[in-house]
Amino acid sequence: MKLKLQLRSLRWCISVLLLLPIASSSQITFNKRYDWGGDQLSEQSFNIEQTPTGYIVSRVGTPPVYDNFRMGFLMINELGDIQAETSYLDTSAYFYLGWSNAGDRNNDGEYMHAGNKAIVGGNYAMLLRYTAEGDTLFTRLYGVEEKAYIVNNGSYTQDGGFVIVGWTNDFSTVNSASSCAFLLKYDSNAEFEWIQKYTAPFKAMNARSVIQTSDGGYAIGGNV
Repeated sequence: MKLKLQLRSLRWCISVLLLLPIASSSQITFNKRYDWGGDQLSEQSFNIEQTPTGYIVSRVGTPPVYDNFRMGFLMINELGDIQAETSYLDTSAYFYLGWSNAGDRNNDGEYMHAGNKAIVGGNYAMLLRYTAEGDTLFTRLYGVEEKAYIVNNGSYTQDGGFVIVGWTNDFSTVNSASSCAFLLKYDSNAEFEWIQKYTAPFKAMNARSVIQTSDGGYAIGGNV
């Protein structure tokens, strides 16, 4: 029976709520809050994935030393008890992770997450691949100096590659549109394949979610 997972972000901690169908009331449920390293600083998360031993939660927050965002993963078992935590700090960057379900798991038990890395001179789309233990396998950045590529969602593709979506102000136009939606594709080796941008006259377009369709294409949801 498929589990239903809900993740809520609070000011000082992450709250993970595990809900099961009423017919399965004898099974384990929990509602727990987690404070990153006990430093009581602001943190939040938008994605949770199941692992062979429990769940892995992606997280971003304010680090205790640097005035920049950190990112990392929280590993918990099926009872909600902490198994391990990881944290990645960069004194020259801000990390942002995509919105709900911006992460995904493949058949090999590896995970991906889409997000952003903002540094002086640019805000870059970020593709992150990691293990169930929270160890990073690789990161990929895509962008142009002095431009923004803001990522909202991503997933694995049928060919073993990756696709991420969001919005950017990196496009040529003769109208007054402030942003265009984009669809960015990587192959199974995480090498850049292509990017498509979608504009409309005098509109600000933003791609917020993406799925691959049965015919091998993509469906994008967003706003304009």
